[in-house]
Amino acid sequence: MEKPEPKLSIITATYNSRPYLDDLAKSILPLRVDFEWILSDDCSSDTTPDALRDLAASDARVRPLFNASNLGLWGNWRAASARARGDYLLFLDADDMLGDPTWLEEAVRVLDAEPGIGLAVARIAYMDAQGNDYKVRSLPFAHYGRRMSGRALAWRILLSPTYPLRQGVVVYRRSSLLEHRTFDINLVLEVAKSFDAQLVDAVGLRYRIVPGSLSNQTHYKDGYWPGLVAGYFSDQPSYGLRYPITAYKVGVGALKPFYRRLSPNRI
Repeated sequence: MEKPEPKLSIITATYNSRPYLDDLAKSILPLRVDFEWILSDDCSSDTTPDALRDLAASDARVRPLFNASNLGLWGNWRAASARARGDYLLFLDADDMLGDPTWLEEAVRVLDAEPGIGLAVARIAYMDAQGNDYKVRSLPFAHYGRRMSGRALAWRILLSPTYPLRQGVVVYRRSSLLEHRTFDINLVLEVAKSFDAQLVDAVGLRYRIVPGSLSNQTHYKDGYWPGLVAGYFSDQPSYGLRYPITAYKVGVGALKPFYRRLSPNRI
């Protein structure tokens, strides 16, 4: 008998991720929502592949995939998402952990009931490299537990260059990801152009701060945020934001030294 399609696909890209897998599995496997967990390994040289096979042997919801060559993080996520079967997708880094497990139940419930909602967004809890929580972050000026227009979501993201939205707090409607090439904030912004969002009042992700990691530095690269703002509005002239965007770019440019000095523990 063929297995029914899961409602949610959780996608984790792994590369030498063995030290974090036990914590991650403990946060995912107790979920009560109908899901599959795709773990796509990118040619790890440690014991990660063996650990993925062990997880699959102990739980039928776990689907390990093994790339023939190293694809990089985004390439790995892209390849894995093409093989996902769920109606909704969550991309989760291997060194992070899920937060409140009930947030995914709420996300699936809302996405099932509201076809105009393309993504569900939760809060983020930050933890240090040892797994100790120390801060919870939320979207600025946002009322959680409510539906929000995609335009309003985009504004809150773009006007907060020190608020790093992570993929692990966003559940996407699969049909909203028609042609995704990147997995940074641009993916959220593109979906928000066509769909509303549901803000779930719960901590969805426990994000591990690993000093020097690529994802932890992306938001503070020179020109990243002004380029993000200009790129988002460049194909939407009806917004009439040419001059405000120019002013914003100048303002953010003036604050670059401040952003560069932000340490990981002061996010």
